[in-house]
Amino acid sequence: MNLPWLTQDSNVKLGKPEKITHEAYENPVLKVEMGFTEPPTDGKSEKDTYTLFIDSETYLLVGYEYTVAWGPLMDGMGIPKGEVFGPVRRKTSLFSTDSNGLKFPVLMTTSNVETGALYGDHVLYNYVLDGKFDESRMTKPSNAVVDTATDVRKN
Repeated sequence: MNLPWLTQDSNVKLGKPEKITHEAYENPVLKVEMGFTEPPTDGKSEKDTYTLFIDSETYLLVGYEYTVAWGPLMDGMGIPKGEVFGPVRRKTSLFSTDSNGLKFPVLMTTSNVETGALYGDHVLYNYVLDGKFDESRMTKPSNAVVDTATDVRKN
């Protein structure tokens, strides 16, 4: 959900768009390589990579392929140091109805790029865009634990 905004991070480097035909998408897509010059935000690593696929007719981000190198996640998954998780493809099957010009993915599928193994289906529902935001949701609970991890591996 946050990938379009993440592309605006000051540490993001975007490649030149290349129009291609891709077997996973109905229309030709613009393929854009994305990486980082340094860790952009919590939960990301400068070694993470993204290949964005933008529909050449609608200009919607219809999918992306990515690798993850976030140290604590790699440690938790038992992935050896120096390796990354992926490449993984997330493809959008359904977008929200237009809400004041905003469209976003509401149905996505994540799978292994090389084997096609399904990792999960993701559905966004019960969202509210025109309601008043409950500011109390921004208050950290008294028993909250703040994750101060960096992308550095333990091992």
